[in-house]
Amino acid sequence: MNLLSLLDSLSAAPTATAAASLPDRRTLLRSAGQSLGRYLLAAVPLTAALPAAAAPTETVLDGLTLLLTLADLQAALFSRALDQQPGLVPTAVRPGLERLRQLHRQQAASLRGLFSAAGARVPAAASFDFSGSRNGTGPVLFAGVFTSFEGFLSLAQPLADAAARAYLGQLPVFRADTQLAGVVLRRQAVEARQAAHLRTLRRGASLLPKSWPSPTDPAAPPALAALQAGEDNLSQLVPNTPVGVRYINFNALFFNDPVQTSALAEAFDEPLTTEQVVGLLALFR
Repeated sequence: MNLLSLLDSLSAAPTATAAASLPDRRTLLRSAGQSLGRYLLAAVPLTAALPAAAAPTETVLDGLTLLLTLADLQAALFSRALDQQPGLVPTAVRPGLERLRQLHRQQAASLRGLFSAAGARVPAAASFDFSGSRNGTGPVLFAGVFTSFEGFLSLAQPLADAAARAYLGQLPVFRADTQLAGVVLRRQAVEARQAAHLRTLRRGASLLPKSWPSPTDPAAPPALAALQAGEDNLSQLVPNTPVGVRYINFNALFFNDPVQTSALAEAFDEPLTTEQVVGLLALFR
């Protein structure tokens, strides 16, 4: 993500009405943008803000294949819940989930179109085992995914979070093609909004989970727990910058108005590495 450009764009003062309704993480980003964004923006090239310090070893086709498999995985999960498990999805929320399925199918079709345009072999849609047992060859990891709606959400929501983080992690693969990198960034925002919708469906009397990843999130299924790692980070990496400013500790920017630790950790999404995403997909293959 172009962190510094984002901070700069958020530094404009909001209207009084908007300010009253801003969540903590938006307030944090705006304040950080006022304090730091313009100072560093001139010194850091646009591509340097992508979330990787070293050049990627994956090819563009590798990155597209990974993102396509994620889209297929999520589309298949929603299709199984909507079409093959009668009564699982409450009537009131069914249209929203149907819309999410449609978006995942459209994304998969769009990615396959890129393969065709490049003259590359178009990957066929894989089959997935959502029990996590790898077709009965191992222990069941997600026993309740299709027995209750909460069980379904307990898998669908962490997967949506992981997809948003996976798009961030794949950005360096596309850094040489600014148009394609822009497409990936926009899709990352879509994935984050989809995750927010699923989080809203899970929200209980405790007002948790929040609409964004947080250290206060309910524990993910054990097989997915590693995907929550890093979401409590209080410092953010700005790659390819001088050593003294590579990690930004935003607590140091607020001398007279300390930031809540939870708000600071919630302000940024952490990218997943290719290895983490491959490990995630392997749970269902």
